[in-house]
Amino acid sequence: PLHVLAKVDNAILSISSSIQSRSFVGEAFSDNVASYLSITTGLLASNNISIKVPRTQFDGSFGSSNREAETISTQFRNNSDATVGITLFQYNVNPYKTNTISAGVQYMIQFADVAFDDAYSSSNETRYSVSVKLQNLHKMQFFISPKISGTINCLKTGEEYNQTINCWKGEKFMIRCPGIYGVQYKYNCPIHSVLPECVIWNGYKYLKLEDECKVHAFDSEVVTCSCATSIISKSGRRQLSTTSHSAIKVSTVAITSGTTVA
Repeated sequence: PLHVLAKVDNAILSISSSIQSRSFVGEAFSDNVASYLSITTGLLASNNISIKVPRTQFDGSFGSSNREAETISTQFRNNSDATVGITLFQYNVNPYKTNTISAGVQYMIQFADVAFDDAYSSSNETRYSVSVKLQNLHKMQFFISPKISGTINCLKTGEEYNQTINCWKGEKFMIRCPGIYGVQYKYNCPIHSVLPECVIWNGYKYLKLEDECKVHAFDSEVVTCSCATSIISKSGRRQLSTTSHSAIKVSTVAITSGTTVA
């Protein structure tokens, strides 16, 4: 049930926060690996961080692991002023029974003793971006068909007749010519596509939220999502403290679409 999974997620994040609070900056990340779950958490002083989910037997069955989350921020006045705690975890099987094409990851980013850019000094809010590379569960055939257009010349034959339009991959369409007069028709063949989308879990289902997460790059094996969000700073805080924006679950889906002949 989803409410049980939510409690498990919250427990993982709470334990990770505790680990981060006891960690020293630059200390080796703490990894926990089970057959169904992988977690890594740690504390660093940088605004350009790259971490990976620890390898499991699941990864071995699909080749080398490409799952990675990288945080990039340009809003800090001084890199050394930012102490950043990161937790990244992943269920190696999909417990949410959704039609995703990757196992998905959840990440939590926490800040302590942050020096904010002057543009954010009044609101105590800063933006950060995260690039999440998600390995597809199997090789995907993403594509978008080429744009094919043209003209059909209907002749004056005295009676109606059909002309054939040849579109992508042998797709054929018929145009009915009036026959009682000559006419020229312009046409556009249908465009078909199968493309990835980055989605965020809202507690009940995965949603496409373009303002928060969108596809940055993709190939048959990996989809990279570029996600942006904000975090609120509490003046003078010395301990790591999460906000409602700090834990995000990201996955990918394949969207099939098509148009009609026009």
